Amino acid sequence: MIDVLAPIFLLAALIALIHRTVQRASSDPSLRKGLAPSHRLSRPDSSPGWHVERKGTTISLWTASLNEIPGAILQRRGARTRTLWRTGYDFGILLGVGGMLVGLGGLMWSAGAVWKEVWREAELHAKLKEDASHVMRRSLEDLERTAVGAGAAGSSPGIQPLIPGVTIPLSHFPTVALALVVNQLIHELGHAISGAIDDVQMSRFSFSLHAIFPSASITFPSSSDSMSTRAKLRLAASGPFHNLLTYVGLILLAGTGLPHLFWTDQSDNGVMVYSVPPSSPMYGHISEGDMITHVDDVFMGQDEGMWERYMSGDDIGDLGRGWCVDRGVYMSLQNPPCPPNSGTVVFEPLDPTAGAPPTPRGQVKCLQTHPILQIPSAVCPCPSAKWICVHPKHDEQIVRIRLGRERETAGGGEDGVILFSGDRREVLEGIEVGRMKARFLGGLIRWETMFLKYMSTVALSLFIFNLLPLPQADGSSLLRSLLALKKSSRTTLVGIPTLQATLSSPMSSKVPSINLSRQYDLNSDDEDDYEEERGRGGREGDKREEAWKRRVRRGVEGTVLGLGVIWAAGWGMLSLLKSS
Repeated sequence: MIDVLAPIFLLAALIALIHRTVQRASSDPSLRKGLAPSHRLSRPDSSPGWHVERKGTTISLWTASLNEIPGAILQRRGARTRTLWRTGYDFGILLGVGGMLVGLGGLMWSAGAVWKEVWREAELHAKLKEDASHVMRRSLEDLERTAVGAGAAGSSPGIQPLIPGVTIPLSHFPTVALALVVNQLIHELGHAISGAIDDVQMSRFSFSLHAIFPSASITFPSSSDSMSTRAKLRLAASGPFHNLLTYVGLILLAGTGLPHLFWTDQSDNGVMVYSVPPSSPMYGHISEGDMITHVDDVFMGQDEGMWERYMSGDDIGDLGRGWCVDRGVYMSLQNPPCPPNSGTVVFEPLDPTAGAPPTPRGQVKCLQTHPILQIPSAVCPCPSAKWICVHPKHDEQIVRIRLGRERETAGGGEDGVILFSGDRREVLEGIEVGRMKARFLGGLIRWETMFLKYMSTVALSLFIFNLLPLPQADGSSLLRSLLALKKSSRTTLVGIPTLQATLSSPMSSKVPSINLSRQYDLNSDDEDDYEEERGRGGREGDKREEAWKRRVRRGVEGTVLGLGVIWAAGWGMLSLLKSS
């Protein structure tokens, strides 16, 4: 419950803090002194307080009261600080270009990987359908388990999206939403500061709700068109640069060992379960915070690599061990195949003599798994001839997972045993484990660790995703500015005034001004038309240059958008195949 209540409380506190900041900024004369008088045409977005807009399924809550804050911060820090910040954001341009290339490569790889997995799943379904008419149900289940286990061990669908209820538990949605909002605020702060460095003030700050997905954004006035190419590169890369700094900061924090102050090593007792996604076969059976002590009676503690080594290998942990049952009762049991949904599997007697002949079929029986497999196995043979030592047939692929659960009172009962039928590699890939246990407030400490994990994941995702050359993404603006470096002819055109977001001249501050703010995203296609209007008085060669740049940019955007659609469609198809 803490993983739901904690993020909701913090998200509400964050919204209250932003609202309080807006109220203070609206009433602070030092932040409002640069605003023009109250004229309907002057700064149409500068009225204090919050305003609501609705477009389709998107509801936006925006304010202009925070517009002056980034510039005020830089002004108080002095010119030297402004120079240092400008140098840092120049370095962010290089990282932005690198992130764009990494994102393009990762998107191509992910699109191919997910459809490769779709093809494997389709082949499996076709093979099972073909064999269904002449294979017994039990054999069909063995075939399916073998094929699925081999596929899970040898393939990967590439980058996995964070989908609550599908790839992550539904209860993680508030935490993911909080991590997304915080990272977006950090992202937009980068754009705001970068613009303020070049004396371009943002025109509004917005909170939006797209269906059920929250987001934050800022917009700039049309005066950003007059910025130099280098300044535009800084402006486009600054948001993702902040996300990358967040990711690196969290990695460095984890490397300091500070988080370990809240955890204690439990490697002497087993491995701790950190997360179980909904796609895992263990979901609903094993929970976060459980401790796995044994698998097939193999102790998972002490040896740090035992969990991964055993779960990914082919060793039989209880080889030569079994359970002693009454011989007469066992011989009276039903012969295979075992009835479906009966809770029985095929058992066979164990002969401890090396080189013994195979067990006669008459001694292979269908036996209930509970309660016999709830207790640890013992070394065969049994103490008397009245008993017979039996074990599930190895092709049944029974995996016994013993849990050491925390009990509220001493003597709270036997440890739980989870039985899984299938390739144990599926369990390995479906559970995230570790060696550390929270020292106190276990639920809160586990949530804090989960939140920091999602913070780093979302920060890196925003860095890569926003740098992809997609419409409405920073990568499109970055690509546009990179193409402008080919031949930068940033000269002031005669007869076309340069639009400014603020007037810094002492003389001009005395005169009411009308700021022609044009709201747009940095990569909007409307900017193409605007640039064409501004360039009508230029040379014909410049027009041809702008035309080929626009074609290149739109071609790249279309290609990336197509790859994104292919990747998303692949995940949709894969989900349908696995659900069937």
